[in-house]
Amino acid sequence: MRNSDRLGGIIFLLLAVGAWWWGRDLSDLAGVFPRTISVILGLSSLALLAGSFRRETPVERITEAPYVLLTMAAIVVYIITIPYLGFLLSSFLFTLFISWALSQDRRRRSSLYLAIVFSLVVSLGFYSVFNYMLAVPLPKGIIF
Repeated sequence: MRNSDRLGGIIFLLLAVGAWWWGRDLSDLAGVFPRTISVILGLSSLALLAGSFRRETPVERITEAPYVLLTMAAIVVYIITIPYLGFLLSSFLFTLFISWALSQDRRRRSSLYLAIVFSLVVSLGFYSVFNYMLAVPLPKGIIF
């Protein structure tokens, strides 16, 4: 695990430096996003590299293949429903399903309430940023 972390850290650090280098010719406003992403990627790479030199701790194996398949199926359904339900409703339903289905205490009613609030905040947040701040048109469905 440590060798793959080192290799990944080096590759992503090089990618961050390259993104910063190639984005240097952009105007100040146009370069905000690439520079921000390259800084975040660079800092994350440095953290991954630093962690790779610590003593290795046992890694818990994930043996929950049904959840992986469930997530993949939900992504496919999400992509298919966007043209019909629109970005906002599809994103809300997708985020609601994923956050509820993958929660550890999904049998509790409070887990469903938390998933609803989380889904509303995430879907409305993304919609607001892309539609109003960035002026990117998002798919409108039959309902919205």
